[in-house]
Order: sequence, then C-alpha cells, then structure tokens
Amino acid sequence: MKVKKLLRTFLDGKNIVFTGCMLIAAAVLFAGRNVSISQIWKGYRVLYVPEAVSEESVLAVLAESGCRDVISLSVQRQPLSTRFFSSLPASSSYLEDRLGYFRDADGDYRLFYIPDSYEKESEAAVNRLVRDQHLHAGLDAKEQYPFVIPLIVLGLYVFLLVLSLKRLYFALPALFALLLAFSQPFYCVACGCCFYLFALFLVNRVWGRKAAVASVFRNFYVDALFLLSQLFFLAQSPHCFALALLVIAASACAILFLLELKIIKDQNSSFTYSLIFTARQIPILYKRTARYLLCLLIPLFAFLLVFIFSAKFSRATSVSGIRMPSPIQLSAVDSSASESAYPLNSMVLPNAEDFFQWAWGIITYPYRNLNAFSGASAAVPSVQDGDKIILPRYDENARGIKRKDEVVLTYNNAFRRDMEKTVAGFDYPAIEKLLSEQDRDVLVMYSAAAQVHGKRGDFFNLFAILFSLLVPVILCTVFYSVNRSRI
Repeated sequence: MKVKKLLRTFLDGKNIVFTGCMLIAAAVLFAGRNVSISQIWKGYRVLYVPEAVSEESVLAVLAESGCRDVISLSVQRQPLSTRFFSSLPASSSYLEDRLGYFRDADGDYRLFYIPDSYEKESEAAVNRLVRDQHLHAGLDAKEQYPFVIPLIVLGLYVFLLVLSLKRLYFALPALFALLLAFSQPFYCVACGCCFYLFALFLVNRVWGRKAAVASVFRNFYVDALFLLSQLFFLAQSPHCFALALLVIAASACAILFLLELKIIKDQNSSFTYSLIFTARQIPILYKRTARYLLCLLIPLFAFLLVFIFSAKFSRATSVSGIRMPSPIQLSAVDSSASESAYPLNSMVLPNAEDFFQWAWGIITYPYRNLNAFSGASAAVPSVQDGDKIILPRYDENARGIKRKDEVVLTYNNAFRRDMEKTVAGFDYPAIEKLLSEQDRDVLVMYSAAAQVHGKRGDFFNLFAILFSLLVPVILCTVFYSVNRSRI
C-alpha cells in the first residue's frame, strides 16, 4: 500500500510536468544535434575523376552503388525556353559558362555533384573507382564526429559527480549540459558546458536549504560562470544559444523535480530533519572548491591540446590540391568590385543570381523590341531589382477609351522564388538545383579550399579556448584576494 501511495503521489501534478519537460528537452537536444562539415557546396558532395575516364563509366559505378540524382555534364539541358519563339536571344553566356562547373581549373578532372543523402553510397562508389580501376578519384573533405571533445566534458561531469555532496542533485540537472556537449560537439560549446557544470557543482550543497535560490543568484562566482557559459553558447550560434536556454529550463525542472520528491518522501516518513543553516550562511566557494576550480584548467587545457594536434587544425580542407568551383562569401564592398576584377569567362563562374538574370532575359524576350537583338546591340541591358515589364491595356467606358498600364513581370525576390520553385520541379539533375541551394551573394571561383559549414573558424576556436583558460585563474585570483585575511 505504501508503494502504491508513493507511486500515485509521484504521478500527480507537478512531477508529470517536470518529467515531461525533461524528456522533451532531451529529445530536442538529440534532434538538434549538429556536426561540423567541411565540404565545398551545401547539400552536395563533389566527386572528381581523371578526365581520361568516360563520364558514362563513372555514372554507371555511381548508379550501381545506389547514388541517384547525380549532377553531371551529360544530363544538362536548357533550363528555360520562350513560349513564342524557337530561337534564343544572344544576350548572355550563362549556358556556356555554367559548363565550367564540370571540370577543374586545369581541365584534368571531371566533376560530379552527389546529393548529401547518398553519403555512404558515394563513399562506396569512390572505393570502387580507386580499388577496381586504380583511379586518382575522391570526394571533397568531410569531417567526422569529434568524439574526443564531448568525452572530455563527460570526464569533467564524472569528476564533479564524485566530489558532489548531493550527487543526485548534481547528476540530473547537469545531465542536460552534458547532452548539449554531445549534441553540439564544438570547442566553444564544450568550454561553455564546462563552466555550466562547475556552476552547478558549486551550488550543489545549498539545495534544500532556505533562501537557496536567492543565495545562488547573488553569488559572484556562480553568476560569472553561468553568464560566461551563455556567452560561449551565443558566440557559437543563435541555434546553440536556443538549445542552451532549453538546457537551463530542463536543469531547473530537474531540481524542482528532486525537491518535490524530497517533499513526498518526507510526507511518508515517520522521521524528518531540518537543516539549521540557511543557504546564505554556507559559503559556495571556499578554499577546497577554489582548488577544484583550478582543476577546471585540466579539461580546458585538454581542448587546447586536441585543437593544436588535431589533423583538422593542421590540414587544409583541400582536395588533393585540385582547384574546383567553390563559393566564396563576399561583403557588399567586395561584390561591387568582383565582376570588374574577375571576368566571368576566365576565373568566375555563374552563380544563382546569374541564372535569375538569364531566366529574366528568356522569360521577358517576347515582350522586348526585336530591334534590340540585332547587330551590335544584341546584348540585353543587365537587369536590376525593381525592373518591370509593363504592357498597355485599354478600357472602354462611357467617356471613351482609356489607357491603363499593367505590370506583367517584376524582377524582385518574388521572381527569384518563382524561379527556385521552377528549378525544384525539373525532372533531371540540373546544375541550377545546386546553385539554388547556395547563398545568393557568393562569388564562385576555382579554389582548392573547401567551405566549412556548421563550425566556426580556427582563430575563433583558439581565442575561445585561450579565453576560457583565463577564467578559472581570474576567479581564483579574485577569491584569494578578497579572502586573504581568512585563509
């Protein structure tokens, strides 16, 4: 009967809410996991094979390995056509320039673009090409899950759990920060998780005492570690910061859940005890925990060693030195000077915006004066945002015939979105599908370096680690300076 009563009380009200919140938080952290990927194009991996190998044989190997929707040279078509004319205006070299996506800068390799969903199949195809045909073939670089980073955080979690006075009050709330470290295995996030775990360790001994919450929020050391952890999460990405807020909510639910369980246990116990000292009378950081704070340097220094000696740090994300078409992010200033600095027919390849402008020229061709396409004036003026195609309409009323201009087409973001939908509906793997998945403000050039998606740069990671190493030293210096007379 006593067990049934406890179970019934446990399943009542607040505990259900707290348990549900913790389970939801764990599920979201798992679903929102992220791994840094070094590859050239978003959504696609690039396969390179020697030019001497026929495209048909490569496509056959890819198909046998299970790869579908491979973007290759032979399957490209004219994306759009006019409705009323069989010929195309000679207004753009887009169709010819886009062929540069299927070779490297020196013309020594054929390039194929394989959707990310066929990761394992593409690797199997490369292994077949290298093993069976002895070709110098490969895929653009891709980083694997960095297990060592979250494992270091796990080591700190176990270390602090052993030292905790109330282990359950540390283990459950801190579990969600550990899950965040595994969900977002980046250096900056790992440093923030270390600070978060130590802040929970410091306040572990005051839970259950009077004025515990007020004591925690008024403690300089806890507040500093907690705020710094959130700054590290925010510096990584807004997505990571949103997950960190979820971790805070889950940790709070875990603490409230444990306190509620204690109340239930006391209500069903014949003997209970009360703590004499309030949380304000218990020092959160004292001589022994200050030494433990210096021990926080160990996992942080381990991050530094992993960063320095990792192959990811010393290896450029290049593909055997082959210069492939690669997107390069430009600022507004850079983009204004890019076209004059790099002619389109030499180093720069067309991007999504070039396709949109070409599509505008094709779609608006029936509405233009044919004299504009003859002789030396064969080129259509470049289109700008806000350009419109206006047709005159005439309405007849009692007063006579009145002219009314109608805007048929406008070059704007709505037009671009319509073109992206048109590209998505193509029944063949067009190169425009790859372009439409990239950022519009990129300059595409031949480069041997891959873009990095999902991770910050090496300088950012190094700065984050070095700054995190200073935090325990600064906090301990403050502690020993303030409490010099007591030690």
